[in-house]
Amino acid sequence: MRTFFLILITALTILFPALPRAQVAVVDTIRLAPHQGNALYPVSVCVYDEYNMVYVANQQSSNVTVIDGNTGQVQEVIRLGGQPYGICVHNEDNYVFVTDYGHGRVFVLDALYNTIWDTISTPDGPWGICVNEETDYLYVACFGADCVAVYNVCYTKSHNIYQVGNIPVPEEPLGICVNKMANRVYVASHSGKAVSIIDGSYNSLHSSTPVNEKLRGICVDEATDKVYATGYDDGAMLVVDGMNGGLLDYISVGGKPWGIDADSYQERIYVTDSEGQEIWVVNGSTSEVMDTIRVGKNPRSVYLNPYFRKGFVANRQSNDLSILDMETLTKEADVLLGCWPGHLRVDEATRRLYVSDAPSDKILALDLDDQQVLGTAIVGSDPFELVSHDGRIFVANSGGNFISVVDDETFAVLDSIVVGDLPWGLDVYRDAHRLFVATFEPGDLWIVDAVADTVMTSVEMALRMEGLAVHQGDGRVYVTCPEEEIVQVFDGNSLAMVDTCWVGTKTQAICIDRESNLIYATSPYEDKVVVIDGVDNEVLEEVPVGSRPRDICVLESIGRVYVLNGGSEDISVIDCTNFQVVTELRVADRAQGIDAWEEERRIYVSSTHEGIIYVLQDETTPVSELGPSEQVPFSFKLDQNYPNPFNSSTHIPFSLLREDLPDVSLRVYNLLGQVVRQLVIPPLEDGRGMVTWDGRDDAGKLVASGLYLCRLEVGSLRRTRKMVLLR
Repeated sequence: MRTFFLILITALTILFPALPRAQVAVVDTIRLAPHQGNALYPVSVCVYDEYNMVYVANQQSSNVTVIDGNTGQVQEVIRLGGQPYGICVHNEDNYVFVTDYGHGRVFVLDALYNTIWDTISTPDGPWGICVNEETDYLYVACFGADCVAVYNVCYTKSHNIYQVGNIPVPEEPLGICVNKMANRVYVASHSGKAVSIIDGSYNSLHSSTPVNEKLRGICVDEATDKVYATGYDDGAMLVVDGMNGGLLDYISVGGKPWGIDADSYQERIYVTDSEGQEIWVVNGSTSEVMDTIRVGKNPRSVYLNPYFRKGFVANRQSNDLSILDMETLTKEADVLLGCWPGHLRVDEATRRLYVSDAPSDKILALDLDDQQVLGTAIVGSDPFELVSHDGRIFVANSGGNFISVVDDETFAVLDSIVVGDLPWGLDVYRDAHRLFVATFEPGDLWIVDAVADTVMTSVEMALRMEGLAVHQGDGRVYVTCPEEEIVQVFDGNSLAMVDTCWVGTKTQAICIDRESNLIYATSPYEDKVVVIDGVDNEVLEEVPVGSRPRDICVLESIGRVYVLNGGSEDISVIDCTNFQVVTELRVADRAQGIDAWEEERRIYVSSTHEGIIYVLQDETTPVSELGPSEQVPFSFKLDQNYPNPFNSSTHIPFSLLREDLPDVSLRVYNLLGQVVRQLVIPPLEDGRGMVTWDGRDDAGKLVASGLYLCRLEVGSLRRTRKMVLLR
């Protein structure tokens, strides 16, 4: 901070009453995940058939989500720990079994009370799991031990679980299923490339059928005794004789098949494409793909409930559960299990909040009035910034090279607009219907027609760029450069570069206060916010904030800027009248994004760790609403002259806290930087004043038509306005 400015502020603090301090508090939370906790990376699913209760094992968050399959409502989230993977249910004894791959154990859950009842120690790497309810034998495919561990669980209510033995099978068993009627267990081995049959009467290996594929999932059609296994690497589904072994058929489905289950009533097999967004439905009689159903991102596991004619798909990357209608082969709904909320964008016109979820490759739209999720859309790769305009949502996919266009009513992806690699910054110039995109590689600014969804042009900047903000008043585009100490200024009307503002630090996020014509850019490398004068595009002030400021937004009506600090995990609130941090508050762990709702004076902060958006309310009284005795004008402000352009004279309004401050000047310059006229500052009332320039120089001569600069200076600080004289 400049020495003179420190002395000035200190003196003014003593002489004048303090400005109203920011009164910011958390008033609400918006949960994008179940209230009991975020459920991330669902990998396997099973159903309590009689009651249609669904259990989903979530690998990343180490818990199990319990869902009512009829209503799609989350009932509870059971915290386990470890690395849950496989899951199955004993319908008769009301127990759910979950493998913990990383710790060599199986959790036993009481399905009536949704609590952990017991744990079972297993050999290394328990993965797939199934139970024969007729014999009360539990079978666990142990990936690391190359065996199937067998347990007797018929006395679970008396805590009398015991291990029957370990059955060696070909290398790396993953999938496992049981035919209760035939009392046979089937195992899919990955590296072993085989389907093994275990005789459940003797709990011994009956046979192994070698195949040419590395297998993942497996299921059995109990009506036909056909066993189906998925070949992940080659996009295949293999059919094996479930009674005697032997390969019966090889069906090419494409993609990366993983999860699989069979509908014995209609002889249909459902297969997940684990790298896509589809379920294949295969006709078991003809071995043909009869239909596809679009579900979530990276579906892993599928489970069919024949009694209710419902199917359930655990979508690992999009963190949701798709509910299928087995009669119409359509998706009924998606149940949101978890969320990693990142960047936020408030749309004042539609009263919506748009949220990007980069790890899940999706975006969400929320109603700001009732705080309900209106819809979600799976877009490209690592969605970063997003903005809505004219009934559509534009999403920058930072992991790719395109912008996704999403319908904001149906949430269908309408189009993809190819731009440069790693698009990060994104904003729209609404009056001109132009979308501006800053790409990190190779550092180009792309201009898109936001009506036709086509690229108009691109401007090579030769610099990596990140943050981007459009001044909605005049269309100027400000772009931050995280590797250079500049902010680029682009004219959104003429589509030309107009200025380069040297800021002396590397910047990242950026926002614009149109009321004051100020631009605020964060410097995560020096823990400060740079304030740029939007008239002459020069640095006006530097404000120290918390550690590694990540994102920034402004409430123009009350003159407050809110800075989300990634390192210190707090929010710095800056008073725009004196460029000082008036308060700091801690809101959430791993906060990622921040944006403001001007009308309600609310600030929204996303927490990726909790799957929550925190709602803050700022009750600070704007200066314009204070009484006459309380009003304190801006410490340093030069308003635009009027009229402009002018013919004979023009009026120049300005504000100072005191009229007798030392080292204050108001001058008119020509474009060569020469002083044309030294204007006299008159006595001020409440710190506000106005001077008139008659278009003459200090010698009293009329100056020529042209562009002139009016500059107000206090010490080393200055504000500049452009004036046009037309004679």
